[in-house]
Amino acid sequence: KYRFAWTFPLVFAPSDPKTLYAGGNRVFYTQDEGASWTAISPDLSLNDPSRQGHSGGSLTHDTAGAEVHASCASLAISRQRKREIWASTDDGLVHVTRDHGRNWQNVTPKAMPKLAYVGCVEISAQDADTVYVSATRYKLSDYRPYLFVTRDGGKSWRSITGDLPDHEITRVVRADPVRPGLLFVGTETGVFFSLDDGKHWARMKGGFPVVPVYDLKIKGSDLVAATHGRSFWILDDISPLRELKPTRSQVQLVRPRDTIRMRLSWSAGSLFTKKGISYGPAFGIGGSSEMVQLPNGKKVRRFLDVGENPSHGAIIYYQLPDGFKGQVKLSILDARGKEIRSYASDDAALEAAKRPEAQAGLNRFVWDLKHRGPGKPDVSLFERKNKPLAEEPHDVAGPTVTPGSYAVVLEVGGAKLQASFAVIKDPRLKTSQRSFDQQLALLLRLNASLALLNKSVDRLRLVKQQLRELIKRLPKMDAALLKRATSALAALEAIEGQLVDPKRESPRDVLRHAGGFSDDLSDLVSLVAIADEAPTSQAAQISNEVIANVDAQVARLEALEGGELTALNAALRQAGVELLGVADA
Repeated sequence: KYRFAWTFPLVFAPSDPKTLYAGGNRVFYTQDEGASWTAISPDLSLNDPSRQGHSGGSLTHDTAGAEVHASCASLAISRQRKREIWASTDDGLVHVTRDHGRNWQNVTPKAMPKLAYVGCVEISAQDADTVYVSATRYKLSDYRPYLFVTRDGGKSWRSITGDLPDHEITRVVRADPVRPGLLFVGTETGVFFSLDDGKHWARMKGGFPVVPVYDLKIKGSDLVAATHGRSFWILDDISPLRELKPTRSQVQLVRPRDTIRMRLSWSAGSLFTKKGISYGPAFGIGGSSEMVQLPNGKKVRRFLDVGENPSHGAIIYYQLPDGFKGQVKLSILDARGKEIRSYASDDAALEAAKRPEAQAGLNRFVWDLKHRGPGKPDVSLFERKNKPLAEEPHDVAGPTVTPGSYAVVLEVGGAKLQASFAVIKDPRLKTSQRSFDQQLALLLRLNASLALLNKSVDRLRLVKQQLRELIKRLPKMDAALLKRATSALAALEAIEGQLVDPKRESPRDVLRHAGGFSDDLSDLVSLVAIADEAPTSQAAQISNEVIANVDAQVARLEALEGGELTALNAALRQAGVELLGVADA
């Protein structure tokens, strides 16, 4: 009486999540979670009994029930017209009802080949009368693509296969709800897209495997692909396809999509191995990954048996013209136009993975939503025993920006392009904007103090090196000067011992000796940033005390530089000796 394929369509009504439709050889719906079903269509297939026997015939008789013919392959419920339902079948037919099943019309395209598997019906979000269908006849050894569109609700159709390769099996077609004419097609070998409603098609690459794509879904600005045998794949942002102009002869900047400000686990993205396979992306989570070097020299972590998180931050796309050779600069501005961060493609101070690309064509950059970090002490000034500390990342992140309005400026040659976007609060939070602002204000103070500390330590260590070289030479020249140089060195080491732990020999060597104010500042940064909330009064009080202590030690250093060190320099010059690199205050 009824026939249902192994993968029969199930679709919820867009206007009522309690109404569910199912497609067999007839269309059914339920409003009581399946306790009862009502048929609202006749048999919509060809209903040819000669094609409804057991799969495999009499010799290889299939008893699993998977191979059922002459039934619905796709259902689509109109968002614009609640009572309009489209249905396609696995034997080449397309029907529509506009009164919830009382009357059905056969609107099959005239060019639809016989017995085609019409696997998808897609109704345009911009126009209820614009409908796309995809079909295939691979079971009949016909591997050509079949794509059709109607602009008048099924009265007439035209093919939109365009320049799609002749051997592509077309399984699913989806229309972008934002940009008219932007189409995506899932085939037997991947995903294709068209910017001109099917006249021209291009394969989507970007690391996507050669694999059958059975379904596609557009969620916001993400494209989700369901494959046969290789799980789900997500293209995080299709904004460039919605905004880029066809021309490739000019610089273009895509407006970044609004970005949700999310907090990741402290261990997210932890890399426990720098070479080979890591078997733990985070504590308590199984899975393995490996570091891979791309052709451009950048290194990325490729996940082998676990899913990969989406990019964390604002995704910025920009297109450079064909043949482009030069550098680019990206600047992030706040709502008042003040620069938060800047990134240049030729900035050697940045890690390679954090520099923007400057390649002809489409480029992608992810801003991590961070302010500029405090930096680190100069590695070249470390003593030999402290060298292992240099293995830590040299680009230290600053605090996360608060929810609000931001802009990105792209500078290429003499041209400047600007686009605005928003950073949105995690919708699960109840944190007020005032709390975000208070948290950021304290984090910026702590980071500024840490930056001042690091620069002061660099200056101090440079003078220490020069004093030590001087002390080696002075015994042969002047005992009084030697005593003064030795005393100055001791004073510098006393200040250094307050600011940092000079005895530390590795990042994990934190238990043997007392930490310096740099440790206090780093711990306070972690404490204040541990949750999306205003700082506690205790954290604010301790922060004020530590910042004041750092300022006091920096003042001691400046007094030493402007006093004894300047006087020592003058005495050395008078004696014909110069303390190289140490200028008068």
